[in-house]
Amino acid sequence: MGKVSVLIRRKENVFQILIVEDDKELSQLFQKVLEKNGYQVKSA
Repeated sequence: MGKVSVLIRRKENVFQILIVEDDKELSQLFQKVLEKNGYQVKSA
């Protein structure tokens, strides 16, 4: 597993998260878990 970078930004009452991960499966896992917990997520 490589390095994971995460940027979190709050816009109004919604947290927006940018995930930077070169392992596509791991990135998708993070995205699914975070979205289920109410976060807006984008992957790069």
